[in-house]
Amino acid sequence: MKNTFTERSSDTVYITSAPFSDKVLKSSQFAILDEVWRYGFDDELGTIPPDVVTDRAIQHSRKSEYDRLVIHYMQPHFPSLANPELGEGISPYDDRKWETVWKRHYHGELSYDVLWDAYRSNLEIVLNQVEVLINNIEADRVAATSDHGNALGQAGRYGHPKDALIPGVRRVPWAVIGSTSDTRTYSPNESSCKKSQISPEKYCRDNTETEQKLAALGYY
Repeated sequence: MKNTFTERSSDTVYITSAPFSDKVLKSSQFAILDEVWRYGFDDELGTIPPDVVTDRAIQHSRKSEYDRLVIHYMQPHFPSLANPELGEGISPYDDRKWETVWKRHYHGELSYDVLWDAYRSNLEIVLNQVEVLINNIEADRVAATSDHGNALGQAGRYGHPKDALIPGVRRVPWAVIGSTSDTRTYSPNESSCKKSQISPEKYCRDNTETEQKLAALGYY
């Protein structure tokens, strides 16, 4: 995120579910910086549900006159919406904080089949939301990609540690979809806590700290 948005993008609306934006980005870098994680974080799930991101993206697309939307979903990052009992991050104040699902698999506490099924199911959930999105926005072109992959034992690495310079982590999909039309087949949910204007400064905020949300997603 820090290395990608190095210059001001006055024609770009960035809709992100990643709490790292609080640490490395400024709203002045974009036409609109909509930090969905600030108001869309589900404490019970420990993540940002993808439908919240879809709703905001469609609202921006229909109400904003900017050249580009960058839409950053959290899934398929754990915790898995299909298998929430697996969890992911543990409180940074807990001495077992590194016991993520990837570490649990490494230690033999979680089978490959269970882990992979949870990950795949999580991916399918967010791809269903992407389908809703592309059927309800006007765009000359849509590109779907990811910020990273995950290692599952390659070179002794698991998950996506930042120093894992291996294909399983660094190689990502790049799918270019042609032009899309807004079929108006979906009506995004308008939360009562949000004002009528698009500007993120108008949104209500909760009191959950950034660090707690990063911890729930497995970052420390």
